[in-house]
Amino acid sequence: MENTREMTTLNKYFITIVYLIIVFFTIIISSYSIEEEEYDLVDLTVQGLDNCIKTNKKKDKDEALLNAQIKAIENAGVTISSGIFLENSILKKQIVRSQAEAYILPGYRIIYEGYEEDGCYIVVMTCTVKSIWHQKKISGKDLKGKKVNFKIIYLSHEYCWRYADSNIVEFKGNSIDFLPHLLSENIQKYISDSIDIICVGAASMEGNHSTEVMRARQRAKKLLAWVRKAITNKKNFNFYLLNVGQYNIQMKNNLIQNSLIDTAYQRKVIIISVIQRKGKVNIKQALSNALKKKEMQKIFDVNKYTMFNLIKSND
Repeated sequence: MENTREMTTLNKYFITIVYLIIVFFTIIISSYSIEEEEYDLVDLTVQGLDNCIKTNKKKDKDEALLNAQIKAIENAGVTISSGIFLENSILKKQIVRSQAEAYILPGYRIIYEGYEEDGCYIVVMTCTVKSIWHQKKISGKDLKGKKVNFKIIYLSHEYCWRYADSNIVEFKGNSIDFLPHLLSENIQKYISDSIDIICVGAASMEGNHSTEVMRARQRAKKLLAWVRKAITNKKNFNFYLLNVGQYNIQMKNNLIQNSLIDTAYQRKVIIISVIQRKGKVNIKQALSNALKKKEMQKIFDVNKYTMFNLIKSND
């Protein structure tokens, strides 16, 4: 009996120790994981049709489902410039993915499907649509107390610069044509009230520091080149490059090698719009003050990068 009690007590201690170890490592790993972001989510019920030319059920259903998905994205406030029907549905899916500013989250549900009397195949689905572009307005002051209002325009975390590359943006690890995103109506609306435009370059924690600092600068320059091409408003902007360098949290090599963390969020794609400033103001000081505020930590925490170098680039 006494032995049984001792075993029970030991088991309790063992379970407690294991629990504390799990909690400890969960906190350690989560401290390096992607920061939570707030997204614009829209719940929808939409109806899609095929091209009303009956072929076979699978093809007709695929066309109707794709049409419903496009409508869902457009109903979330995003315009897709491709036509409604293409002969090659795979090509169409690629066009939708490359040009849309929103996408449907996994778990959509078809609540009705079938042929109508006129021969058209119909699909009715419920889904949640997530926008990829987000904006946050924030203000900052320079050392003389002069205020500047900024708009931080950023992509959701599935989009990032490709690791060890300064020319390619990825969506969930796949290369995409990024320029169409900047040509979209929403992003044009976001920058329409800009006085100045600042393109940010950042690098993740892997690699040689000096190499990654240079890569961050190249990313800012590439983003600026895309923005220049995309701007339809021909007013005279002041353009800046902001190089924040390399993410500065030091990690043990085995954590990175074992892929216990994902550093994609450290390579975010970010554009900053100056929407209001009065008189002569130090933009760098005001921007640093704005970005270092606590409310920015979940979006883009500049405190965790190695530098803050802002230069004008009107060439």
